Amino acid sequence: MATSQKHAHAGERPHGVARTILALDVAGAHATGAAAALLADFEDALLAYDHLSASALDATGTAEPPRFHHASLTALLENDQIDASPAPCDTIVAALEVSDDTPGAALGSALDALARANALAPGQRVYAIAVADAPAPSAAHPGLEAVAACCRERDLAWMGGLAAGRAKAVAARSVKPRMGRARRACSEALDRLIGAARAGVTVSASAELFGARDAASAGDVIDVPDPAPAILYRLLYR
Repeated sequence: MATSQKHAHAGERPHGVARTILALDVAGAHATGAAAALLADFEDALLAYDHLSASALDATGTAEPPRFHHASLTALLENDQIDASPAPCDTIVAALEVSDDTPGAALGSALDALARANALAPGQRVYAIAVADAPAPSAAHPGLEAVAACCRERDLAWMGGLAAGRAKAVAARSVKPRMGRARRACSEALDRLIGAARAGVTVSASAELFGARDAASAGDVIDVPDPAPAILYRLLYR
């Protein structure tokens, strides 16, 4: 994926913990469940880390935790239904599965529905989780490129995303222990996306701030490594 994408917050200092987050599931009716599982894990883990941070600072009960609202492509297309706050959320986290369809079509439709529901605002920060069935995480890059394009068209701030391959394996492993052998690599990659979203910075800025840059990431994309042999994936999840 190209690393020269323009975004609104390059070089800025952290904006602080995102206070309102819209979890947007645009994976579609024929999805494997991998994107939805990662989106749910994103929410659970972010809230857990926020609680741990508050406890460490002895601030439990003094600061309201981030609030999540939820929307899906199906609900939005049917009746613009969104579990939304009175004002647009400051952050959107979109989850999608990359197939043979045009990657940005579903997201564009969802964002247009959000606009009709007055749930979009210029400069809104957008992160994404993209999953593909192919073994390499690079197969999910077109999904992230499509999200970035949708953001440019609507004056939203593209902040970066996570790309994972082997969607069926991701879905199957979602019931395993989060930091167990089967899920650890994916969980650690997702934690890096959570760190960026919590601070309100791009993925690349987060890597520089928190020292998480490695060979598995380029620009504003975090690639999820999966060392399992391709033949094993084909045997288990064909």
